[in-house]
Amino acid sequence: MKEQWSVDDILALEPCHDYSRDRIEELFREVGCSDYVTPLEISRADIPIEDFLWLVLRPEIIPERQLHEIAIWCWEEIARPIYEKHYPEDRRPHDAVAVKRLWIEGEATDDELAAARAAAWNAAWNAARAAARAAAWNVARAAARAAARNVARAAAWDAAWDSARDSAWDAAWDKIKKHVISVMGVA
Repeated sequence: MKEQWSVDDILALEPCHDYSRDRIEELFREVGCSDYVTPLEISRADIPIEDFLWLVLRPEIIPERQLHEIAIWCWEEIARPIYEKHYPEDRRPHDAVAVKRLWIEGEATDDELAAARAAAWNAAWNAARAAARAAAWNVARAAARAAARNVARAAAWDAAWDSARDSAWDAAWDKIKKHVISVMGVA
């Protein structure tokens, strides 16, 4: 497992165009490093959470077993409450996580894991399609309401909803980052 990363090591991972050599060197200086940086030092850099997770959620930094455990934790702490609220009767994601736990312990086969994963993906796609239909209906309903009511009131409601949704999203990302950093601290 690689404990320190150079600029060249990070560039070899082919980050997006926002992370040129100059930008990565700047981030190294920002966290007080010049030649090498550790994953925990990277967590202090001023980069979007998605970019931090893209870099550290890999077996070169966190052992593969812990990566699987992080995925389960994300389901349990972030996604499951949302999914259960909308689909309380759908057990497919729960079953997939149960099989994943068995697989981590060597008590389920790759084929069993693949079948459970396929069922969970099917559930996720069904949920995404339902959400898209609901969003389309909400847009149509909002348009009709805006025509019938005060447009400013509808705009204020939409802004408040967007702000609440963005805050929840940011809180979820922060929670994931804190968990990943705690795992890296013991990795």
